[in-house]
Amino acid sequence: MMSQDYQDEYEVLLSRISRLCGVGPEVPADVCAHWPMHTQKYSGRLLVVGQALNGWMVWATTCGLVDETVRADLLARTRSTSESSTAWAWMRPKVFSRPFWRIAQLAVGSMNLELEQIAWSNLAKISPGRGNPRGALLSEQHVQCGELLKMEWSELDPSTVLILSARGYLDPFLDGAGIHPDWAGRDGALHFDGQVEGRCWVVVSHPGTFASRFKATARAVSRALG
Repeated sequence: MMSQDYQDEYEVLLSRISRLCGVGPEVPADVCAHWPMHTQKYSGRLLVVGQALNGWMVWATTCGLVDETVRADLLARTRSTSESSTAWAWMRPKVFSRPFWRIAQLAVGSMNLELEQIAWSNLAKISPGRGNPRGALLSEQHVQCGELLKMEWSELDPSTVLILSARGYLDPFLDGAGIHPDWAGRDGALHFDGQVEGRCWVVVSHPGTFASRFKATARAVSRALG
């Protein structure tokens, strides 16, 4: 379970997002929120981090987040969804059907884990209904979500962090966390494979939807974890 300090920081994020109410057409009217998913079966061995949600079940209106009670309700709903004993039920019956999760499956298999034994988070915690956040909705999250990610790495304490994101998307979040890996050793889709603050980090390109990109990312994960 994430701490009260983490929840307080998440509430600050929602408050910041509420300031985007009425900013312009690039800010969606409705947003979905994601709390780092893990259950009591979490092994402490692997945290998989994506870029952002692509459709989800916990929604609120952007302008509604101005109301403290709406923020509290959204927090409670996203937390209860991601920390329940059935948190992974949404994956069934098509487990690992999307490219992101097929890459995660490679990591899970390489480490002799089951799905319920990992934790899952995203760089951006607040997303539109489809696709990654962009514009103001994205930039408003860089610093605050960087702080949240650093708290996740501390509280979930995974021995391995697998991040599926190119540097262009990832770097602003790491800046927010105050973390700057040595990127000098990039090898194709494998952007980083080494130690960061005492734990193993593997950063690979997001697999996207093209077969060639997926194969390159799969090879990178197999090389790093296999």
